[in-house]
Amino acid sequence: MPRPPQDTAGEAAAEAGDAAQQVSFYVDPIDGTSNFAAGLPLFCISIGVTVGEELVAGVIDAPILGQVFTAADGPAMLNGRVLEPRPTRPARDAMILSGFPGQSIGREAPDFAGPASVELARSVSAVRHYGSAALELAYVAAGWADATGLGHINAWDVAAGFHLVRQAGGSIRTWPGREVAERPDYLQPAYVACTGAERLETFDALMEQLQQLRTSGQGEQLGAGH
Repeated sequence: MPRPPQDTAGEAAAEAGDAAQQVSFYVDPIDGTSNFAAGLPLFCISIGVTVGEELVAGVIDAPILGQVFTAADGPAMLNGRVLEPRPTRPARDAMILSGFPGQSIGREAPDFAGPASVELARSVSAVRHYGSAALELAYVAAGWADATGLGHINAWDVAAGFHLVRQAGGSIRTWPGREVAERPDYLQPAYVACTGAERLETFDALMEQLQQLRTSGQGEQLGAGH
């Protein structure tokens, strides 16, 4: 698996071993950087671990909030307490934690972003934006919200959260953007994660529309990947 690009904040995957047994760490030392800089407590440390291409462990630590979410090959836990699975509520009762479509999609596909935001808000009970993809995934894993998703994200933001959601009984769909080659879901730029197996059809459908725009060349290069 190619090593993901490292940015100026030091977010990267550190790798060891070889081939199928290669161990990689997807680390975001501060997810929710703007919140952190402003003094808001909604930020966290996110660490996802893969063996080969398979996610095997995840930790999301929100130090100011005193919340440590963990998962390996057993159930997802919060501060050592098992997170019990629950179904995704019907759309009319559902809460979504997400900034979708957000500024990046607004620049990439402005004609899509405005109507998409309105349609998503109308389809569910409430939409809240916490400014930390990892923390929003952890809260969906905990069953405190029904879904989260974004149209443009990096692997280090979601690897730990994806594992937590799945180990808590949730479901994840991803979309590849322009780079349609087969690759693990945590390396895809767009996703919707739900707290249960049940899906929120409107959210999935909006991601399908965004994917169609990207593959048809109607979006800008932000849709190309990470």
